[in-house]
Amino acid sequence: MSDRSRRKLSAWSFDSFRRPSVGEHPYWMKIDDQGDSTRYKVVVNHEEQYSIWPADRETPLGWRDAGKRGDKAECLAYIKQVWTDMRPLSLRRRMDGKPTNES
Repeated sequence: MSDRSRRKLSAWSFDSFRRPSVGEHPYWMKIDDQGDSTRYKVVVNHEEQYSIWPADRETPLGWRDAGKRGDKAECLAYIKQVWTDMRPLSLRRRMDGKPTNES
């Protein structure tokens, strides 16, 4: 590998892709949402993992409507309030010694 190639690689070090600190949004979420007039709905999957989805679109397969609609901030605040344990449901059940209903 030439010195020139090494310099190019070092410019793209993994240090530039650091994890965000607490309270800081990841770099891919630094989109200006001020002009976002999209209405969202909160959806939840069979593992009790939450997400948001545009309210005017059909709920994706494997997800169900959680009953909350609003702008992005309202929906994310709702998720923050109700999704207090990030572990998937099957893991929580396994750790509690309950059956997981999985094959």
